[in-house]
Amino acid sequence: ALHSLQLWALLLVGATIAAGNDECPTMMLSLIQHGRLLERGVAKTRLAENPCCNQKMLAPPPSPWHIHILCDPSHPLAPNGTEAARTLVRTATQHFGKRLCEDRPSGTWDTEYVHMARQMFSCVPANSSQLHLVGTWLQPRLGELTAFVHPAAGCFKTDHLMWGVFWGRGRFSNKDLAPTSRWPHCGYPGCEPNLLQMCFN
Repeated sequence: ALHSLQLWALLLVGATIAAGNDECPTMMLSLIQHGRLLERGVAKTRLAENPCCNQKMLAPPPSPWHIHILCDPSHPLAPNGTEAARTLVRTATQHFGKRLCEDRPSGTWDTEYVHMARQMFSCVPANSSQLHLVGTWLQPRLGELTAFVHPAAGCFKTDHLMWGVFWGRGRFSNKDLAPTSRWPHCGYPGCEPNLLQMCFN
């Protein structure tokens, strides 16, 4: 399918041909190339304005946050096992209220954390202020557990790779994050999924 600027160039060249201008092949190439350059410029501008691709943003857009406490169900009684994570989450629930954390672990097979752990407990602070309160309380209590923290702005790839951080025991890095089927998409207002392929290139 022709883009609008290329279609405009072809229409203009068609009019030139009808007028009998023998320079139309050169004009056609020039106009189409100019149209493509304009389109690339527009795409780069939209990319720079897109919070899901703007790597110069020092902080994510306002959003809830996810705290994923990773745990090992193969050794449930280990310091980084399921029971240690469950006890911590229950204590957090008593301290902050029932809406903060899930009371059951979930699997990681379809998440970014599949290479790090088989299960995780998740907590969802509503905003950056609540994240600060939860983090101040939670980090000294993680012990041997590791948590991954990221915004839930709907910029799935950027949320994890650019703004995600680890708390607790330093077993992993962002290089251990696994790409998921969500990464080519975005749910943030104004995000254009067709431009996401240009991110992180």
